[in-house]
Amino acid sequence: MAKIADVVKLKSGYANFVELKSAFEAAQENADRMAMYRPTKAHRQAFERICRGLYQPNDKKFYMLSGSYGTGKSHLCLMTANFLSRSSGDPEIAGFYENYAKLDPDKAKLLKNIRKDGQYLVAICDYHSGRHFEDVVMKAVFEACEAKGLDTGVDTEFDEAERQLAEWEQKGEKGGIRNFYEDFGKALGAVAPGLTVDQLRSGLKDYDSDVLDKFRDAFKEMMGGVEFQARAGNLIPILRKISGSACTV
Repeated sequence: MAKIADVVKLKSGYANFVELKSAFEAAQENADRMAMYRPTKAHRQAFERICRGLYQPNDKKFYMLSGSYGTGKSHLCLMTANFLSRSSGDPEIAGFYENYAKLDPDKAKLLKNIRKDGQYLVAICDYHSGRHFEDVVMKAVFEACEAKGLDTGVDTEFDEAERQLAEWEQKGEKGGIRNFYEDFGKALGAVAPGLTVDQLRSGLKDYDSDVLDKFRDAFKEMMGGVEFQARAGNLIPILRKISGSACTV
């Protein structure tokens, strides 16, 4: 008697939902989904409208995609992320173009032609984290750059705070009249009981603005009321710097 596994073949590209960030970052799952995905007419219309900005310079570049649960928004976003991050010659996305051509050969040809060269930096936000909007976006952008091996050459307030702590830690007792790193730990215990310096530094590396606020409070406490003065800007200046740096590919 034949086994069920010999009769029924499951295709991993099919699913009733997509966890966008993890699906995009998992190479095999991403490839399977792209190979099996056949966008509906409504999905193709939305996708082609978004892509119009690539070959019509005057087209608006901001789009809001809305729809009720289960209508395929995440599938569409995954398709868009792959389309933007890979050239049309990438074998990992070949199945996508083949499936699209079966549904609309003319549009598939157009889409393939406009994505022959280069790639766009795709930053997928961890929208379930509950963090502040700026933190979520900044973390997503820097993680995307790191994944592509791109050195942005851009510092943030989080970087400056971590660099200050690292400098104090290295100097230790050799820092002169006081051990700044030790004093900071005491000040942190006063303003944020239960939070260790190691935990704070981990939060800084994760672009957590609540943690950055606690760093500022502890800095002010140990410095007798002097505020921490960071030279780095906020999200908008940082993104502008990145757009003109090595992240342009």
